[in-house]
Amino acid sequence: MLKRKKLLVSMAAAVCALALAGGIGAVNANADTNTAPVTLAGFDAKGASVRVDELGLRFVFSLDGDALEKKDLTAGVVYLPYDLLQGELTKETAKASTVEFGWTEDVDNVTASETDMVGFTELPADVIPETMYNRVLMVRGYIEDGANVYYTSAVKTSMAYSAMKGIEAFPEYADELAVYLGSHTITPTVGEAIAVKYGDPVLSQLAKANDGVNIVAWYWDKARTNQVKDTDYATGSMAVYHEYESFTVSGTVSAPADTTVDLTKVKIAVDGTDTDAAVQSNGAYSLSLEAGTYDLKFYCEGFSAYASATVVKSDAEVSVTLKDSTWDIGDYGQKKSTAGAYTVGATANAVTLTGQNVGALFPNTATAEPFTYTAKMSGGTGGRGDKAYMLALSNGTYNLHVGVYEWETIVVNFGSGYGVEFVTYLDMDGTGHGYTDGEQMKLVKTADSIEFYIKSALHFTLKSDGSLVYATGVTNRNWGDSFTAKWKTEAAGFMASELCMGITNISKSGLDGFTATYTCALEVGEKDPWAVGDYGQKKSTAGASTVGATSNVVTLTGQNVGALFPNTATAESFTYTAKMSGVTSGRSDKAYMLALSNGTYNLHVGLYEWETVVVNFGSGYGPEYITYLDSSTNPSNIGYYKNEMKFVKTANSIEFYVDDTLYFTLKSDGSLVYATGTTNRNWGDTFTAKWKTEAAGFMASELCMGITNISKSGLDGFTATYTCALEKN
Repeated sequence: MLKRKKLLVSMAAAVCALALAGGIGAVNANADTNTAPVTLAGFDAKGASVRVDELGLRFVFSLDGDALEKKDLTAGVVYLPYDLLQGELTKETAKASTVEFGWTEDVDNVTASETDMVGFTELPADVIPETMYNRVLMVRGYIEDGANVYYTSAVKTSMAYSAMKGIEAFPEYADELAVYLGSHTITPTVGEAIAVKYGDPVLSQLAKANDGVNIVAWYWDKARTNQVKDTDYATGSMAVYHEYESFTVSGTVSAPADTTVDLTKVKIAVDGTDTDAAVQSNGAYSLSLEAGTYDLKFYCEGFSAYASATVVKSDAEVSVTLKDSTWDIGDYGQKKSTAGAYTVGATANAVTLTGQNVGALFPNTATAEPFTYTAKMSGGTGGRGDKAYMLALSNGTYNLHVGVYEWETIVVNFGSGYGVEFVTYLDMDGTGHGYTDGEQMKLVKTADSIEFYIKSALHFTLKSDGSLVYATGVTNRNWGDSFTAKWKTEAAGFMASELCMGITNISKSGLDGFTATYTCALEVGEKDPWAVGDYGQKKSTAGASTVGATSNVVTLTGQNVGALFPNTATAESFTYTAKMSGVTSGRSDKAYMLALSNGTYNLHVGLYEWETVVVNFGSGYGPEYITYLDSSTNPSNIGYYKNEMKFVKTANSIEFYVDDTLYFTLKSDGSLVYATGTTNRNWGDTFTAKWKTEAAGFMASELCMGITNISKSGLDGFTATYTCALEKN
């Protein structure tokens, strides 16, 4: 049997001395905590040694000077495998363990005074399994003094390293260590495993090249901080880690056509980690990479480009062109897109999703602002059974999924993944929409609500107060509801978060071939309902409209001109009102009109000379399919261009009012019903026949609001100001 104290103390001294040469490192402060441990003068870590008789590691600590007054307090060590450490090592570190020890006089240290004390701590074999003798441990001593805890510097070492350095200093113990440690296997990261005995040199037996690429170094640790040297011995069964030679990867980053990008702002990431490589103003870049296969990403705000699975076995040229990065698929917070489930189409916003309970997130869409998120679905797997095609929103902790399911059902699901978790099922039979209408779905997020639309018809609203409000015709199927209670607890936090967009295929049964393509669109920010623009095939007349102090006050100048408000488009019932002012003097041949458009046809109704109401339908803003109504005998005797006109749209009718007096009703069955006191002037009627053929389709469409000046003669100075208001009924 070895003289245990001599071996342990001598090896400890040898290893401690090596700390000055980098053999024992300090803790790596790549931290989730920045609090530095409190030290105590005279309380020091001396080093580590291999315990041979009961295989393990022994750590040595000393106490001298003023620190000796702490010798009766609780002392110990805290330890953790270095590969698990994320910050400073203390007793509070996650997964760390502690062992207490006591103090004895340091009789073997010739430089010590009579009062110096030494403490030994032994870590058992289950801390360092036989197959992991090279596993690096981080250890530091501590003393507890009431609420205060004092720490030594950290000792970073492994059994293999300590034994190897001990043998270098005291070769007379080599044979005895070999008996205890036995024969072992060196497992290199490339090449064949090597059978060795304790004390055998390792480096000479390891490969010098692999797959045509030189290996420039081997390491004892995965982090590649402790290089295998010519004189290093095998001290156990362990892995060793190679380093290939490096090569230059260079090329050019280009901006998209017709786009200005400051290329010096472009960052280059390798396998998800940013590099320090700089991109020049002309797009040129260069970086050095060890031989291997890498995923390269080039990105700046709003743009990105990828060079996936780039093989580096020699100097390589990789050039890319940046693209809009809005629809890049990736992970968001704790939520991950399902690897292998998605395929990007010809445009980045067209994504095919395959599989059940899979999803793709678009992290670059994340916003805390109001937004409108739309997806059109195509290429869905045939049949309806047990398939839900869904839009998703994620705050990085939870995902909200909403979509369509068999039997005219809407699925609302909330949870941590992509499968069914906290769910409820809504019946949309009463809305007139079916399963295939889910090909176009929309989520509209405001400060305190999320609205869900199918083909622009509102189906329900989720509120930040935790409520779920059904639209007309939507009810709960009562198939079980775990969603409502969960939403009440999570709604406020979820709604206040930055949300990113996503898509999901959800099913309860094994539908691995479950496939759909989603073409996505996103508008961020509150929409101005009165922004003038184009709607479908219909265009507002360029230069004819001027916006007033508020966007709903619009002056229209010219004959047969119009302005449409595309953001007002809705398939719901509504009341649309316009108050008219600033009218060009004189009545002759001028009609001031409200308009509705479905993107194919425009319906114009307004006031004309001789107490006449003009009803016009067509593809433009001039007279087309038209009729003229006489309001002169109306009980209110309204007269010409009075203060206010109004449309009231319901599911099957459009009513026209002037100053709250009903003039007529257009029906979805194609009829025109006059109110009391309204008659036809019989000046010619092409409207009625056209309306009969188009009424049902027009009424069922999503309609946007507009205004029109119509005249038969050249009245370029024909002007009126319309102050508009819209209320959804």
